[in-house]
Amino acid sequence: MSPNAAGPAPELKDIEINGGLVNSALGLTPATPHAPIITLPQFPPIRFSYLDYSTLPLPAPPGRRRRLRSPDRRKIVLILLPDLPQELRDIRLDEAMTRDDDDDST
Repeated sequence: MSPNAAGPAPELKDIEINGGLVNSALGLTPATPHAPIITLPQFPPIRFSYLDYSTLPLPAPPGRRRRLRSPDRRKIVLILLPDLPQELRDIRLDEAMTRDDDDDST
């Protein structure tokens, strides 16, 4: 009996392919089995909040404490030299001399 006598020749799309045999014929490593699916624990649904967190003030950075200062106060460093004459140590500035140049209130 000839192969044509049994019926029409099968088409390529009808041939079942064994992936393991194809991989070994091509010299490829065998496919690893799929990792087991891990189910995550179910968490309760998140409650909706009407609070707009973007409008809240940021907390102070850790380790740094800020003191509130009035804008009129300035830092001053006063260094007294041991050989400074007494008349220079006793200098007091007049109020007009300590006023800011950009201060318009006279």
